[in-house]
Order: sequence, then C-alpha cells, then structure tokens
Amino acid sequence: MSDAVLTGTINDHPPRIVLGTISLAGIALVSAIIAHLLSPIFGVGISLLFGLLIGTSFSAFAPSAVLIFFLFQNLLISIVSPSIDGESALTMMRSTNFVLTFSIWAAMVFSYCIGMHRYSAISRKFNAIALVMVIVILYFAVGYVRYKDASVFYFRNIFTPLMFLHIALISFHKFSFRFKDIISALLVIILAFGYVEFALGQSFSEMINQDVYSKISSLRSSVYPLGPWVEDMQQSGHVTRDIYESNKVFLFNFTLFSEFGKTILRPGGPNLHSISFAYVLAVFSLTLFAMGRKLYVIASFPILLLIGSKGAMIFLLLSLAGLIAVGFSRSWKILYCFIGLLATYATVALLTAIAVKNYHALGLIAGLKGFPLNPIGHGLGSSGILAIEFTDINWNAAQHAGSTDVVVESAIAVLLNQMGAATFAIVGLNVWLALRAWKQFQVTGDKTLAAATFMLLSITVNGIFHEEAMFAPLAQGTVMIMVGFALGRYDSRVHSKFPLSAG
Repeated sequence: MSDAVLTGTINDHPPRIVLGTISLAGIALVSAIIAHLLSPIFGVGISLLFGLLIGTSFSAFAPSAVLIFFLFQNLLISIVSPSIDGESALTMMRSTNFVLTFSIWAAMVFSYCIGMHRYSAISRKFNAIALVMVIVILYFAVGYVRYKDASVFYFRNIFTPLMFLHIALISFHKFSFRFKDIISALLVIILAFGYVEFALGQSFSEMINQDVYSKISSLRSSVYPLGPWVEDMQQSGHVTRDIYESNKVFLFNFTLFSEFGKTILRPGGPNLHSISFAYVLAVFSLTLFAMGRKLYVIASFPILLLIGSKGAMIFLLLSLAGLIAVGFSRSWKILYCFIGLLATYATVALLTAIAVKNYHALGLIAGLKGFPLNPIGHGLGSSGILAIEFTDINWNAAQHAGSTDVVVESAIAVLLNQMGAATFAIVGLNVWLALRAWKQFQVTGDKTLAAATFMLLSITVNGIFHEEAMFAPLAQGTVMIMVGFALGRYDSRVHSKFPLSAG
C-alpha cells in the first residue's frame, strides 16, 4: 500500500485501519530491537530503513506509528534486557524510537519540499516550526563541544516534539484519517496495561524484567534522576534499596497522606515512566473528550490518581475545564479566563514551592538568577536533570541559600540556562500555535482545536515547575501530535473546501 493509493479519505473499515497501523508500527519496532541485539549498527540500519519506508509509502500512518514507538519501546527493551550487554548497548537500543522518528520526519520533509505547492495552507506553520528547529540545532552544536552526551539527551528531547508536530501537520493535511479510532485503541491498550500493572505489582514488573532494565539504566545515574530520593533519604533516614521501593509513593507525594502510612507502587505504563504515562493518558482522554468520547476521561482517572503526578493531573483538570466551558461559548472571554486561571495556578504553585523550598522552586530560581548573567545561553546540556549527578547537589545548602547552584527541575529555567533568550522562540511557538488553533476553533466550532489551545498553554505553564512537561517526548510530544492533527486537518479542509469531519 502506498501514499498514492491512500491519498484522500481513509475512513473505510476502522478495525482494519487500527489493526494495520498497530501491526505496521509493531513490526518496525520489534525488528529494530531484535536487530540491535545482533549488532547496534544493524539495529540503526533497520530503524532507518523502516522509518524511510513509513515516511515515504505509509505516511498516513506516521503520526500513529511514532506514538507507538515511544509508547512501547521501553517495554520491549525491558523484556529482552537480560540479553543486553551493558549500559552503552542499552543506550544505543533506546535510541531506536528517535532514529525511526527522525527518518520518518526526514522522508516527509523531503516530500514536502519537492511538492511545496500542495502544502501552501500549512506553509507558515511548517516554516515557524523549522525556524525553531534550526535554533535548537545551533544550540546543540554549541553545547556538544562542551557537554557531549548531555547535549545529545537534551537535543533529542527538545527536537523530538518538533518532529512530531511536523509529521502530524503534514500527514493530517494530506489525508483524512479516522485518528480517533487509533487513539481509542491505544488508550484502551495502555489503560489495560496500567490496571494489570497495578493489580499485580512487583510480580508483573519482574515478569517483564523491569528490575534488570532499571539496574542497567541506573548505571548512569543522570539518566535515572536521584534528587528526590536523596532528599527523602536525608530527611527520613530511610534508604531506598531497589527500584520497587523507589517507585513506592504516598498519593501525590503529599505529606498529608503519609500519616495513613500506606504507599503505592506507581504504574509506569508500557513506556516504564510514570510521569510520561500520566501525560499520555491525559492528552489522549482530553482529545477523545473533545471528539465526543467522554467516558475515556472517567476510565483514565483512577490510573492518574494512582500515578499521582500533580502536574499531569492539573494539566488534565485545567484543560478539561476549558473544554467544558467552550460547550457554552466560543468567545475570547473563555480563553482570557483560561489564561487567568493558568496565571493564578502558576502564581500560587510558585509561591507555595518557594515557601517550602521545594527542589523544583530552587532549580527555577537558579535559572532566573543566571539568565541576566548570560542571556545568550551556554548551549544544550549545560544544566538539567539529564546533565548532572544529583548526588553532587547539597540540598540542605540549596534550601538555606534559596536556590541550587545548578539549574534543574524547571524546563523553563533549564531552557533559559541552555538557550538564553532563544527560549522565547520555543515558548513563543507554543503560544502562537495555541492562538492559531483558538481562532480556527471560533470559525469551525471543532473542539479538537480548542483542546489543542488548552493543552499547549497548560503544558507550557507546567514547564515552569518540572522538566518532564516539555522535555519528555511523550508529554509535550503527544500534545504536538494532537496539535498537528487539529491544525493539519483544519487547513486541509479549508484548502480543499470540504467540511470538517469528526476525525
């Protein structure tokens, strides 16, 4: 099947489309992981080949494929982890989803460039994204000279959501696709995974070899942030002995719930990362809510509670409130009120964090203090949880001083340290896209456009408080897929003078 065959509407036989999409992405991912076990070079080669195949001949399915790569790669790697020879081999294998996505993106951008006249409706958005990409590449080049691996980590995590956005924008502009069936199927699968994972607990983690996977991962401590654990051990005297204890938390990490003496093992989802899992659940359920499938929010809520990510839960509740409000009005007043709500949340959360000297606030203050001293930035990799050893931070001294001596935990602060004033290009892109989506929502009444607005603004504000919001590919990256879906299909219908479908 090729794009030539797929051009136009792909709405027939939804079960076949869902099964075909999952099968295509699954074959690509499994093949690349198996190839990596044989040879890292072979693994990269297979990843490039499958990526180019999807980007050229199956680009209608590309947005769904990249989501599947990032959702399920770590699960597959965990299963085969007893056969992995050390941390360096694991690092190479974990790059599979990025290599697949990069080759898909490169193929689709090439197709865009040679047929640019067909994409005039999305050219301004495409160019704006490309400009931000160029800026990120420049700061990566500067950072790599000094920070090596750390700059690679941050380049990958900042660049990937931008690739997601390009891929989704091009694909959904070109094809009319029953994307909500794919989202629904993926959400059901990962919800089932989360419920089974919580019900079986440690035995399930051992079944998928997560203990082996985590042990290999933690050989490089900067990949597995230790800050909160170190702080907790210093305050409580309790030593964390293994991955299972490190993943046991009180509900929402609130001291109030510690009085009940009951901890829970946080579900990590198939990507084995609780915070990213929470954001995916929130983004999927919000998008489906906007498309009329409202029960998915209810089904996702218990797992979100068990994960206990305050940021992801606030992201969900704020965006959900906005979507409920637009059911009554498309007025700009709704957006102004939403922005006011975000500002209130940010102010209260920041003042509270400063008052209790939370490590998120300490890292943010360090970034704000350092920005005037170097408004150009130091380059990617100069700071952040993936760039330093958390055990080197004296948290007691940081609390006494009111800030850490390095910039950590706040995505906005880390960006200011790494990219200086160029940070406003990334934040500005998010805000500009949010406003574009809102204006188009006012014209069409399509709530996926409103959802895009609310999610973009909410996750940007969450970036003030934690890095995962803007740097975890399955957090901002999933939002960008949905933004590309909303904007791409809108521009496609306007350009071709066809009405918007339910998606």
